[in-house]
Amino acid sequence: MNYTQKEKFIDRLCGAGLMLILIEVLYAIVDYAYNSNFNYDNVAMWVYIGGGILLVCAVILLIYAYLKKSGSKACYGAELLIMAFSIAMLPGCYVFFPEPITKLKIVFPILFVVYYIGKVFYIIRHRNDISGKKSNKKTR
Repeated sequence: MNYTQKEKFIDRLCGAGLMLILIEVLYAIVDYAYNSNFNYDNVAMWVYIGGGILLVCAVILLIYAYLKKSGSKACYGAELLIMAFSIAMLPGCYVFFPEPITKLKIVFPILFVVYYIGKVFYIIRHRNDISGKKSNKKTR
């Protein structure tokens, strides 16, 4: 691997790691806000605003990826879109539903962690594809 191939590989790993950290910090803040003595209506309003900002960022990123025909940016846009929808469902999980449904507040971050850990393993396993090397398959 030369220097630029290593840069691409490290950029992909850092991108997945930063998204994972963003998700975990975001869910930790929301969980703290709902379990503290804050007013639920104010917390719900700020969660909806944060979800809306993420939704706008996801749509902008998807449009940018479509115009530039970039598959990796589209993947990040889809991840942000799913995260925005899951955050939009959080106030309902905390306030309106009984105890079994509130388990979703634990399930969402765990699903994201599993997804990003799988993504990191995929990136590591296919680093030759990412770096631009061709596979050893014979053509007829």
